[in-house]
Amino acid sequence: MNPRFVRLTFVIVTLLLFSLPEIINNQSLAKETRNNGQSPLEFIEPDPLLPDINPKKTLNYQEIEKIETAIATLQAQGESWQAEGNLAEAFATWYRELRLRQLLPDRVQEITALGRVGAIAWQENRTQDLKYINSRLQVIQQKFSAVETTEPEVLDALAAAYLAVKNFDRSTIIYEQILKKAREKQDKAKIKATLETLGEIYLIRFNYPAAARIYEELLAQAIAASNTYQEGEYLAKLAMIYRESTQPANGIKIKKQLIQTYLDQQETAKIPAVKIALGDDYRALDEPEKANQAYQEAFNLAWSLQQLAVAKEALEKLADLYQSYNQAEYALQVYQELIKVEQNSYDYYGLMNTYEKMGEIYFNKKDYNQALSFYQKALQIAQSLNYRQAYLQGKIEQIKQNL
Repeated sequence: MNPRFVRLTFVIVTLLLFSLPEIINNQSLAKETRNNGQSPLEFIEPDPLLPDINPKKTLNYQEIEKIETAIATLQAQGESWQAEGNLAEAFATWYRELRLRQLLPDRVQEITALGRVGAIAWQENRTQDLKYINSRLQVIQQKFSAVETTEPEVLDALAAAYLAVKNFDRSTIIYEQILKKAREKQDKAKIKATLETLGEIYLIRFNYPAAARIYEELLAQAIAASNTYQEGEYLAKLAMIYRESTQPANGIKIKKQLIQTYLDQQETAKIPAVKIALGDDYRALDEPEKANQAYQEAFNLAWSLQQLAVAKEALEKLADLYQSYNQAEYALQVYQELIKVEQNSYDYYGLMNTYEKMGEIYFNKKDYNQALSFYQKALQIAQSLNYRQAYLQGKIEQIKQNL
């Protein structure tokens, strides 16, 4: 034999042996390329870990065991690639895992795994992978939709998987199916859990009318069960929903209930912020007297609880309310109280702004001496903060021209 041929053969074989792990690890990626963009979940070929498994025949117990072991190995390998930051290899390995799962009869486990990998694809902004996974989920869904009685576990898994990949349309449809079946069986725990999930989905999608409907039902359930803790939670959700959907009338009703719930639960610390929101609703309905009362109650309670940030917000809103109705004298009184709050909280930026606002009110009243005094106080703080000095100096010069 030609010695050169022997050496050449040895080199080639050696290279192949050393390259074998890499060839196996990259097999899924290579297949994707060979199949011209075909989903790596649409075809099943023998996996290198299980070359003797025939996917077209019924599996025996030993073969199922081998597949389950291979699945666990591939899932772990994919997670290792992910930890190293090699997402291409991670997804290639997970696709091998997902293909093997198609050989097993347990669809719930496959769906759950699709949701797991899909969630990572969404987090990593891997659009094509999301399409592959959504497509496989839809294939499974279609197979089960042809069956009159789909197992509850399959519906639960499908809904959760679609939610994991942010396919809100399909997850909502399935959760509504789950809710319907739970109502038919009068399964209170399932009804409650499904309503809570649907409520969160509707909030994520800014579908406030649907979310309100869900949380109103949950609130009614909590009241019927005398569950004051959850009653408070659902009232808080509804208060937020009606605020965001600009429904102040509904918001007022819910916030009053929420305040009473907090009183019953002796959670007084939560009330001031709700009182401020209540004042906002009254103001939106052009009911200034009720808004005034709500803001004042919010301030008094927040001050007594030393919630200085909340107390400040209540006074700022109250002062703005007075100014919007041309009640400058009352606004000045509120600002005097606000100064105390800001001094107690060492809020120098806030203090500077309050002095400036008071100076502006006095300037508009043509009380230039008072205006000058407050602008000078604002400038003094601005100089210590090295902030807006030129602007305030300009205002002071403008006032001096009127003296």
